[in-house]
Amino acid sequence: MSALRLRCVGLIALLALMLTTGDLPAQFVNVTASSGINLPPSLPTTEFGRGAAWADFDGDGDLDLMAPQGTLLPVLVFWNDGSGNFSSQIVGQLTALPSSPHACVAADFDNDGDQDAYICLGDGQTGPANILLVNQGAGVFVDQAALRGVGTLGCSYSASWGDFNRDGWLDLYVGNLYQLGGGLPGHTLYQNDGTGHF
Repeated sequence: MSALRLRCVGLIALLALMLTTGDLPAQFVNVTASSGINLPPSLPTTEFGRGAAWADFDGDGDLDLMAPQGTLLPVLVFWNDGSGNFSSQIVGQLTALPSSPHACVAADFDNDGDQDAYICLGDGQTGPANILLVNQGAGVFVDQAALRGVGTLGCSYSASWGDFNRDGWLDLYVGNLYQLGGGLPGHTLYQNDGTGHF
């Protein structure tokens, strides 16, 4: 067989392979209901939450989902059983939020080996203090926003964890709704002091 013929056979085989396997885009399937991530029937279906966070909150090696449910409603954690099936539970003392949740971000800010969460709250231009859920282990949370120095008042819409000064401790940036000269808190960068306080 000539080199040219071998090259043609090779190109045809490559073309056939490309046509049968193709360059298919990623495919997604909605498994919300079948995985157990549902609103409890006792909650209004017209409510909504924002800014859900994936993290291994109970330390069992798989990702759980923390999801605020909407205005004045509880924060839920959907516990992953390890096979992608979830069961929901209201987070600790947060049976009802004092204001609308706008974001939920997870991180181990106190370097104790478990995942904590910060929840931004607010309605309009005012709002209660945000919530810092400190994980006591195995997904048991206590709100320590005031104690840790991150109980921002106002209307917070977003937050992000990051070690901006490279000291090995996560810092927190909070984005707030504010007006220039309006007396409302602007965006705030909280620096971790190395003890999990800001």
